[in-house]
Amino acid sequence: DACVILREFYPYTQDYQDLRRVITDQWQDRLCLGFVLGENGRWELAQGELSIATKKARAIYDYRQYFENVGIRIAEFYLSHDRFQEALVIYEDALSRNPNNPYAKNKIEEISKKMELHMETLSEKEAPLDAGYQRAF
Repeated sequence: DACVILREFYPYTQDYQDLRRVITDQWQDRLCLGFVLGENGRWELAQGELSIATKKARAIYDYRQYFENVGIRIAEFYLSHDRFQEALVIYEDALSRNPNNPYAKNKIEEISKKMELHMETLSEKEAPLDAGYQRAF
């Protein structure tokens, strides 16, 4: 399994070209490389690999098969790393192709709520100190 190999290999080298040499050019391996890069905070490279995996998988599968086998995995990976916008794009694309897709509709609602909560949390962290506390110093 390419994911296992990449995760075991990554501590020894983070060189992108070395990592590429360990896998094939199939969508499954490119997906794994994208996941490993993302797990290690290398989002620009991860998104490139996930994009390649998407293109390769969509060349093989019809959209429904792609979405069920690849798109959801990528979207859930993004969600697990609080990358809401990237996940939202995938589910919105699915909904635009099938407006009756209940799974995509539910995920869009779920992500929108998570984004609101995340923004509220950020706002609270960045909120100015109350006036009484500021005057004490």
